[in-house]
Amino acid sequence: MAIDSWMQAGMYSRYCVPIVAPDPIEQEEELLDRIMEIGGELPRRGVLLTTTDASALLVSKHRGRLSEHFDFTVSDHETIRRLTSKRAQIELAREMGVPTPISLFPDKEGVEAVAREIPYPCIIKPSNSHLWSLFLRDHGRPGWGKLREARSPSELVSVYNEMRESGLEFVVQEKIGGGDDQLYGLLTYLDRSSTPLGVFTKRKIRQYPRGYGNGSLQVGIWDPDVADLGLRLLRELDYQGIAGVEFKRDPADGRLKLIEINPRSISQTYHAVVSGVDIPYIAYRDAMGADVQKALSFREGIIWVSLERDLKAFLEYHRNGDLELGEWLRSWRGERCYAYFSMDDPLPACAALWQFLRAEIRSWRSTHTS
Repeated sequence: MAIDSWMQAGMYSRYCVPIVAPDPIEQEEELLDRIMEIGGELPRRGVLLTTTDASALLVSKHRGRLSEHFDFTVSDHETIRRLTSKRAQIELAREMGVPTPISLFPDKEGVEAVAREIPYPCIIKPSNSHLWSLFLRDHGRPGWGKLREARSPSELVSVYNEMRESGLEFVVQEKIGGGDDQLYGLLTYLDRSSTPLGVFTKRKIRQYPRGYGNGSLQVGIWDPDVADLGLRLLRELDYQGIAGVEFKRDPADGRLKLIEINPRSISQTYHAVVSGVDIPYIAYRDAMGADVQKALSFREGIIWVSLERDLKAFLEYHRNGDLELGEWLRSWRGERCYAYFSMDDPLPACAALWQFLRAEIRSWRSTHTS
């Protein structure tokens, strides 16, 4: 059973019962009532797994009421609240001695002062991504995305002031050098004592948009530094549940620097499953109190691909002279799994392609008619 405020591509799976429900940000109480109604109709207790920041916040905030019908392993609300804030993540990492990019907060010092201090190019990103996504849905402009880049003080001031019209908080951060293939991630599940029961590490090869988008092709590769640093962060927070932690290796000093922590399952979690670390199943059994077999190692080298996104990534990398057709095709060699595509369950891939094309057409129209 999958619950969301709109029909995500994965909800078209023949293994899924889709339920379109109220939005967790704008209609929190209505959604909570709907989930409780569903729980009351189940033949036995259900298990909740969160896949968005908003759903993680909802479950942690209303854990008492939800526990009437559901089992789940989610950190306390204050921890989830801090981890859904990029600013709070940075401050937590600094307290723990975990390296981060240079990050400044204009509300403290004023954007003009920040513009004089930050190295360029820099990026401006929302502190709360789920609130920014909601703003973009209703008020987005052509060319706006999950974050924006500035290459000079005057551009930073202009872009920041535009984004601040949303009324949200933003972080101004240095753009770490090196390619997208220097991005590494940890996917894991920690039980109620913050003991990891499943651990998987990966390396991005490409993402779209280039430089700061969502992964389009990545490979499962064991990296003990990524695992150790990510787990240290989570353990010091007494974290419980599914999490993803992303770092970038800075070519200037060779250190891993925190990009973000996701206190929930992410779209690439299936990569871990295919590689031998079935994080959702581990979370499911542990939430119910059933025996769990730890999965702390995995088959390396499996490639995860988002078909439609990697095509766009290729075109963008190619335009910049960074990727030839033959090189792109060779990067797909080897054992693969896909974000949505499956021969025995084709509808999610069809839905993902249609949604992607529709979004690209809308973007093109808005760009060429504005």
